[in-house]
Amino acid sequence: MVINELLSNSHAPPGTDWLEIYNPGPIAVDLNNVYLSDGRFDLLQYKIPGGVVLQPGQFWAGLQGTPPDGFPFGLAVAGETIFLTAATSDPVPKPVRVLDAVRFGPVEPDRTLGRFPDGADCFVALTSATYGAPNAKPLIRDIVINEIMYHHPTDDDRYEYVELYNKGASTVSLAGWAFTDGISYDFNDYTQMSSGSYLVVAKDPNFLKTVYNNLVVGSNLVGPYTGNMSDHSERVRFSYPIQELNPDTNQIETLMVTEDEVTYYDGGRWPIATRATRPRGSNFRSPLTAMIRNTLMIRSRSSILYCSIAARCF
Repeated sequence: MVINELLSNSHAPPGTDWLEIYNPGPIAVDLNNVYLSDGRFDLLQYKIPGGVVLQPGQFWAGLQGTPPDGFPFGLAVAGETIFLTAATSDPVPKPVRVLDAVRFGPVEPDRTLGRFPDGADCFVALTSATYGAPNAKPLIRDIVINEIMYHHPTDDDRYEYVELYNKGASTVSLAGWAFTDGISYDFNDYTQMSSGSYLVVAKDPNFLKTVYNNLVVGSNLVGPYTGNMSDHSERVRFSYPIQELNPDTNQIETLMVTEDEVTYYDGGRWPIATRATRPRGSNFRSPLTAMIRNTLMIRSRSSILYCSIAARCF
Protein backbone atom coordinates (compact mmCIF):
# COMPACT_ATOMS: atom_id res chain seq x y z
CA MET A 1 0.00 0.00 0.00
CA VAL A 2 1.29 3.47 -0.87
CA ILE A 3 0.24 7.07 -0.48
CA ASN A 4 -0.22 7.79 -4.18
CA GLU A 5 -1.36 11.41 -4.53
CA LEU A 6 -2.13 14.40 -2.30
CA LEU A 7 -3.34 17.98 -2.42
CA SER A 8 -1.71 20.12 0.27
CA ASN A 9 -2.31 23.70 -0.93
CA SER A 10 -6.00 23.83 -1.82
CA HIS A 11 -7.28 27.29 -2.84
CA ALA A 12 -10.05 26.53 -5.33
CA PRO A 13 -13.46 25.64 -3.85
CA PRO A 14 -14.11 23.67 -1.75
CA GLY A 15 -10.56 24.40 -0.54
CA THR A 16 -10.10 20.98 1.04
CA ASP A 17 -6.89 18.97 1.30
CA TRP A 18 -7.03 15.32 0.32
CA LEU A 19 -5.01 12.09 0.19
CA GLU A 20 -5.15 9.04 -2.05
CA ILE A 21 -4.00 5.48 -1.32
CA TYR A 22 -3.20 2.93 -4.01
CA ASN A 23 -2.72 -0.85 -4.01
CA PRO A 24 0.16 -1.67 -6.38
CA GLY A 25 0.35 -5.30 -5.32
CA PRO A 26 -1.07 -8.53 -6.77
CA ILE A 27 -3.57 -9.28 -3.96
CA ALA A 28 -6.48 -7.51 -2.30
CA VAL A 29 -5.74 -5.56 0.90
CA ASP A 30 -8.20 -4.96 3.75
CA LEU A 31 -7.75 -1.42 5.11
CA ASN A 32 -9.35 -2.26 8.45
CA ASN A 33 -6.95 -1.12 11.21
CA VAL A 34 -4.99 1.10 8.79
CA TYR A 35 -4.39 4.71 9.84
CA LEU A 36 -3.23 8.02 8.37
CA SER A 37 -1.22 10.62 10.27
CA ASP A 38 1.01 13.65 9.86
CA GLY A 39 2.86 13.04 13.14
CA ARG A 40 5.65 10.53 13.60
CA PHE A 41 4.88 10.31 17.33
CA ASP A 42 1.12 10.03 16.79
CA LEU A 43 0.73 7.52 13.99
CA LEU A 44 -2.91 6.64 14.65
CA GLN A 45 -4.57 10.01 14.10
CA TYR A 46 -7.17 8.85 11.60
CA LYS A 47 -8.60 5.35 11.11
CA ILE A 48 -9.67 4.58 7.56
CA PRO A 49 -13.35 3.60 7.67
CA GLY A 50 -14.00 -0.12 8.06
CA GLY A 51 -15.10 -2.28 5.17
CA VAL A 52 -12.67 -0.82 2.64
CA VAL A 53 -10.91 -3.56 0.66
CA LEU A 54 -8.61 -2.45 -2.13
CA GLN A 55 -8.26 -4.84 -5.03
CA PRO A 56 -5.00 -4.78 -7.03
CA GLY A 57 -4.79 -1.47 -8.90
CA GLN A 58 -7.61 0.16 -6.94
CA PHE A 59 -7.63 3.53 -5.13
CA TRP A 60 -9.07 4.95 -1.93
CA ALA A 61 -9.21 8.71 -1.42
CA GLY A 62 -10.20 10.78 1.59
CA LEU A 63 -10.81 14.46 2.32
CA GLN A 64 -9.76 16.58 5.27
CA GLY A 65 -12.72 16.88 7.63
CA THR A 66 -14.31 15.46 10.74
CA PRO A 67 -13.79 11.74 11.49
CA PRO A 68 -14.99 9.27 10.48
CA ASP A 69 -15.91 11.04 7.23
CA GLY A 70 -12.62 12.92 6.87
CA PHE A 71 -9.11 12.97 8.31
CA PRO A 72 -8.71 15.57 11.10
CA PHE A 73 -5.39 17.15 10.13
CA GLY A 74 -4.53 19.59 7.36
CA LEU A 75 -1.60 19.04 5.03
CA ALA A 76 1.02 21.70 5.68
CA VAL A 77 1.47 24.16 2.82
CA ALA A 78 5.17 24.38 3.71
CA GLY A 79 5.49 20.58 3.46
CA GLU A 80 5.66 17.75 5.96
CA THR A 81 5.64 13.93 6.23
CA ILE A 82 2.50 11.79 5.97
CA PHE A 83 2.40 8.26 7.38
CA LEU A 84 0.27 5.23 6.46
CA THR A 85 0.36 2.76 9.36
CA ALA A 86 -1.06 -0.68 10.18
CA ALA A 87 -2.20 -1.17 13.78
CA THR A 88 -3.52 -3.87 16.08
CA SER A 89 -7.26 -4.47 16.49
CA ASP A 90 -7.08 -4.10 20.28
CA PRO A 91 -9.54 -1.81 22.11
CA VAL A 92 -6.57 0.53 22.44
CA PRO A 93 -4.79 -0.03 19.10
CA LYS A 94 -1.03 0.08 18.82
CA PRO A 95 1.06 0.78 15.73
CA VAL A 96 2.48 -2.37 14.14
CA ARG A 97 4.22 -1.18 10.99
CA VAL A 98 4.51 1.95 8.88
CA LEU A 99 3.31 0.83 5.44
CA ASP A 100 4.38 3.99 3.66
CA ALA A 101 5.64 7.50 4.43
CA VAL A 102 5.82 10.45 2.05
CA ARG A 103 7.81 13.61 2.68
CA PHE A 104 6.83 16.54 0.47
CA GLY A 105 7.77 20.20 0.19
CA PRO A 106 5.92 23.39 -0.75
CA VAL A 107 3.91 23.46 -3.95
CA GLU A 108 1.90 26.15 -5.73
CA PRO A 109 -1.87 26.40 -5.09
CA ASP A 110 -4.09 23.56 -6.31
CA ARG A 111 -1.17 21.51 -7.66
CA THR A 112 -1.16 17.87 -6.61
CA LEU A 113 1.89 15.75 -5.90
CA GLY A 114 1.90 12.07 -6.67
CA ARG A 115 3.54 9.00 -8.10
CA PHE A 116 3.84 8.35 -11.81
CA PRO A 117 3.11 5.78 -12.89
CA ASP A 118 0.85 4.89 -9.97
CA GLY A 119 2.86 3.25 -7.19
CA ALA A 120 6.27 4.44 -8.48
CA ASP A 121 9.02 5.35 -6.02
CA CYS A 122 9.26 9.13 -6.42
CA PHE A 123 6.72 11.87 -5.72
CA VAL A 124 6.39 14.53 -8.44
CA ALA A 125 4.22 17.52 -9.30
CA LEU A 126 1.44 16.32 -11.62
CA THR A 127 -0.16 18.07 -14.60
CA SER A 128 -3.65 17.69 -13.11
CA ALA A 129 -5.43 16.31 -10.06
CA THR A 130 -6.99 12.86 -10.33
CA TYR A 131 -8.86 12.19 -7.07
CA GLY A 132 -9.31 8.43 -6.67
CA ALA A 133 -8.20 7.69 -10.24
CA PRO A 134 -4.97 6.92 -12.17
CA ASN A 135 -2.47 9.75 -11.88
CA ALA A 136 -1.87 12.27 -14.64
CA LYS A 137 1.54 12.74 -16.20
CA PRO A 138 4.21 14.66 -14.28
CA LEU A 139 4.55 18.41 -14.72
CA ILE A 140 7.78 19.46 -16.42
CA ARG A 141 8.31 23.16 -15.80
CA ASP A 142 9.92 25.63 -18.19
CA ILE A 143 13.33 26.12 -16.53
CA VAL A 144 15.29 22.85 -16.30
CA ILE A 145 18.70 21.81 -15.06
CA ASN A 146 20.29 20.98 -18.40
CA GLU A 147 23.93 20.11 -17.68
CA ILE A 148 26.15 19.57 -14.64
CA MET A 149 29.93 19.56 -14.32
CA TYR A 150 30.59 18.05 -10.91
CA HIS A 151 34.00 16.35 -11.23
CA HIS A 152 36.61 17.70 -13.61
CA PRO A 153 39.60 15.45 -14.54
CA THR A 154 41.93 17.92 -12.79
CA ASP A 155 39.95 17.66 -9.50
CA ASP A 156 39.80 21.46 -9.56
CA ASP A 157 36.47 22.67 -8.20
CA ARG A 158 36.72 25.90 -10.20
CA TYR A 159 35.56 23.98 -13.30
CA GLU A 160 32.27 23.03 -11.67
CA TYR A 161 28.98 24.50 -12.88
CA VAL A 162 25.27 23.91 -13.38
CA GLU A 163 23.61 24.95 -16.64
CA LEU A 164 19.96 26.02 -16.81
CA TYR A 165 17.82 26.01 -19.96
CA ASN A 166 14.52 27.79 -20.63
CA LYS A 167 12.51 25.42 -22.79
CA GLY A 168 9.39 27.54 -22.50
CA ALA A 169 7.99 30.13 -24.89
CA SER A 170 8.32 33.15 -22.58
CA THR A 171 11.02 35.13 -20.80
CA VAL A 172 11.23 34.22 -17.11
CA SER A 173 12.47 36.51 -14.35
CA LEU A 174 14.63 34.67 -11.81
CA ALA A 175 14.15 37.32 -9.11
CA GLY A 176 13.99 35.48 -5.79
CA TRP A 177 14.83 32.09 -7.34
CA ALA A 178 17.58 29.98 -5.79
CA PHE A 179 19.41 26.68 -5.70
CA THR A 180 18.17 25.17 -2.45
CA ASP A 181 19.86 21.77 -2.33
CA GLY A 182 23.28 20.52 -3.38
CA ILE A 183 24.58 24.04 -3.87
CA SER A 184 23.39 27.46 -2.66
CA TYR A 185 22.90 30.46 -4.92
CA ASP A 186 20.33 33.28 -4.81
CA PHE A 187 19.56 35.03 -8.09
CA ASN A 188 19.35 38.81 -8.10
CA ASP A 189 16.28 40.79 -9.12
CA TYR A 190 17.64 41.54 -12.61
CA THR A 191 18.40 38.03 -13.91
CA GLN A 192 16.12 36.88 -16.71
CA MET A 193 16.08 33.92 -19.08
CA SER A 194 14.56 34.40 -22.51
CA SER A 195 12.94 31.55 -24.39
CA GLY A 196 15.51 29.01 -25.59
CA SER A 197 18.34 30.59 -23.60
CA TYR A 198 21.00 28.98 -21.38
CA LEU A 199 22.43 30.27 -18.12
CA VAL A 200 25.52 28.85 -16.41
CA VAL A 201 25.85 29.09 -12.62
CA ALA A 202 29.52 28.59 -11.77
CA LYS A 203 31.61 27.82 -8.73
CA ASP A 204 34.10 30.42 -9.99
CA PRO A 205 32.64 32.47 -12.88
CA ASN A 206 35.76 34.58 -13.39
CA PHE A 207 37.80 31.42 -13.89
CA LEU A 208 35.21 29.61 -16.02
CA LYS A 209 34.96 32.48 -18.51
CA THR A 210 38.65 31.90 -19.33
CA VAL A 211 37.90 28.25 -20.09
CA TYR A 212 34.83 28.79 -22.33
CA ASN A 213 35.06 31.87 -24.54
CA ASN A 214 31.30 31.91 -25.19
CA LEU A 215 30.56 32.75 -21.54
CA VAL A 216 30.11 36.35 -20.38
CA VAL A 217 29.82 37.18 -16.69
CA GLY A 218 26.51 38.86 -15.98
CA SER A 219 25.01 37.73 -19.30
CA ASN A 220 24.97 33.94 -19.62
CA LEU A 221 27.29 33.28 -16.66
CA VAL A 222 26.60 34.02 -12.98
CA GLY A 223 27.97 32.99 -9.59
CA PRO A 224 29.78 32.10 -7.49
CA TYR A 225 27.59 29.56 -5.75
CA THR A 226 28.50 28.22 -2.32
CA GLY A 227 28.88 24.60 -1.35
CA ASN A 228 30.58 21.80 -3.23
CA MET A 229 28.94 19.16 -5.40
CA SER A 230 29.99 15.65 -4.51
CA ASP A 231 32.37 13.94 -6.91
CA HIS A 232 30.16 10.84 -6.81
CA SER A 233 26.51 11.57 -5.99
CA GLU A 234 24.41 14.61 -5.21
CA ARG A 235 20.90 15.99 -5.43
CA VAL A 236 20.68 19.47 -6.95
CA ARG A 237 17.43 21.39 -6.52
CA PHE A 238 16.40 24.63 -8.25
CA SER A 239 13.46 26.51 -6.71
CA TYR A 240 11.24 29.56 -7.16
CA PRO A 241 9.35 31.61 -4.52
CA ILE A 242 5.64 31.81 -3.76
CA GLN A 243 3.85 33.87 -1.11
CA GLU A 244 1.49 31.97 1.19
CA LEU A 245 -0.41 32.76 4.39
CA ASN A 246 0.78 30.79 7.41
CA PRO A 247 -2.45 29.77 9.19
CA ASP A 248 -0.62 29.38 12.52
CA THR A 249 0.92 32.88 12.57
CA ASN A 250 -1.50 34.64 10.16
CA GLN A 251 1.61 36.06 8.45
CA ILE A 252 2.56 35.97 4.77
CA GLU A 253 5.62 33.77 4.25
CA THR A 254 7.86 33.05 1.27
CA LEU A 255 8.07 29.36 0.37
CA MET A 256 10.42 27.83 -2.19
CA VAL A 257 8.78 25.49 -4.70
CA THR A 258 10.90 23.01 -6.66
CA GLU A 259 11.21 24.08 -10.31
CA ASP A 260 13.50 21.19 -11.21
CA GLU A 261 15.58 18.63 -9.35
CA VAL A 262 18.32 16.27 -10.48
CA THR A 263 20.08 13.42 -8.71
CA TYR A 264 23.33 12.19 -10.28
CA TYR A 265 25.77 9.46 -9.37
CA ASP A 266 28.72 7.52 -10.79
CA GLY A 267 28.24 3.94 -11.91
CA GLY A 268 27.54 1.68 -14.84
CA ARG A 269 29.52 1.38 -18.05
CA TRP A 270 29.79 3.66 -21.09
CA PRO A 271 30.50 2.60 -24.66
CA ILE A 272 34.19 3.21 -25.47
CA ALA A 273 33.48 6.07 -27.88
CA THR A 274 31.23 7.80 -25.38
CA ARG A 275 33.72 7.49 -22.55
CA ALA A 276 36.37 9.01 -24.77
CA THR A 277 34.32 12.01 -25.85
CA ARG A 278 32.52 13.00 -22.65
CA PRO A 279 34.52 14.79 -19.93
CA ARG A 280 34.49 13.14 -16.55
CA GLY A 281 31.76 14.48 -14.33
CA SER A 282 29.91 16.39 -17.05
CA ASN A 283 26.25 15.39 -17.10
CA PHE A 284 23.73 16.46 -19.69
CA ARG A 285 19.99 16.22 -20.10
CA SER A 286 19.08 13.92 -22.94
CA PRO A 287 16.69 15.01 -25.71
CA LEU A 288 14.70 11.93 -24.70
CA THR A 289 13.48 13.92 -21.70
CA ALA A 290 10.77 15.57 -23.74
CA MET A 291 9.41 12.20 -24.83
CA ILE A 292 9.84 10.32 -21.57
CA ARG A 293 8.14 13.18 -19.66
CA ASN A 294 8.66 11.72 -16.18
CA THR A 295 12.18 10.47 -16.76
CA LEU A 296 15.40 12.39 -16.77
CA MET A 297 18.41 10.68 -18.33
CA ILE A 298 21.71 11.95 -17.04
CA ARG A 299 25.07 10.76 -18.29
CA SER A 300 28.39 11.15 -16.56
CA ARG A 301 31.73 9.62 -17.47
CA SER A 302 30.55 6.16 -16.52
CA SER A 303 26.89 6.37 -15.60
CA ILE A 304 23.36 6.46 -16.90
CA LEU A 305 20.80 7.54 -14.32
CA TYR A 306 17.04 7.54 -14.60
CA CYS A 307 15.30 9.73 -12.02
CA SER A 308 11.90 11.40 -11.76
CA ILE A 309 11.96 15.07 -12.62
CA ALA A 310 11.28 17.49 -9.74
CA ALA A 311 11.09 14.62 -7.32
CA ARG A 312 12.72 13.50 -4.16
CA CYS A 313 14.71 10.44 -5.13
CA PHE A 314 16.39 8.65 -2.28
